[in-house]
Amino acid sequence: MSGLCSGIAAVKFPFQIEHAEKMQRKAILVALKRSPDQINCPQLSAWIEFLCSDTGGGWKRDQIVETFGWGRNQLLDAVKDAGNADYSLIVYVGRGRSVKIDVPWSELQLEISSDESVLERELNTGSPRCAMILDASSCNEESASNEILKILRPRIDVAEDEFVQAYDAAIENAERGVARIWVTSAAETTSVASSFTHNIISHAVEWSLQSKGILSFPRAVDLVTDSDGKHNRRKIEYRGGRRVGHFPFAVGILQ
Repeated sequence: MSGLCSGIAAVKFPFQIEHAEKMQRKAILVALKRSPDQINCPQLSAWIEFLCSDTGGGWKRDQIVETFGWGRNQLLDAVKDAGNADYSLIVYVGRGRSVKIDVPWSELQLEISSDESVLERELNTGSPRCAMILDASSCNEESASNEILKILRPRIDVAEDEFVQAYDAAIENAERGVARIWVTSAAETTSVASSFTHNIISHAVEWSLQSKGILSFPRAVDLVTDSDGKHNRRKIEYRGGRRVGHFPFAVGILQ
């Protein structure tokens, strides 16, 4: 399969898109560096490929900041900079635990290295709309990126293609504020068969090939929890509050 932004025949978007302002987006990708000699995180590579695909909303590579191996201060500087965007997306892959520190509610404490961690609240960019996918379920699946590459359709490198417009319109129509996906290991198990990254992206891609419209965050979570089902391999929670308008996770590309 060809790489991102390769030239392929245009696909007519199968539904009407209302006018939407061009959204300023920023994605921050974070992962636990498990050992000093680990040079990358395959799951972050998979997220980049997904986001830059038509299905993932046609993000441009310069809208995505991969922070693997960064120290805590450098990471938090990137988070602060993302606050200038209209919409920010935080993706974390690694290991963490639920804690209560200086606040009466629970939040995740997420490891970024053997001796550094960040609190969930510290990853909130403060942008008008902020989505957080926090996978602390500890799976480190090496094959995630390669498997997802096999099923993703490369995006068309056009400044204002319809997939980007549809994704931006869905962001604009979503309520402002923060929405989170929490993923933690189920108490009954210490390992899972495949990563949350692989599962949610694979289900979103399968959905997009058979659907038109927008796959929202809560519906994307439903696809994974439905497949996990009785196996109880991980605990997945969508924390969107009482919002009615949800952020987009994927775009349907059915012709």
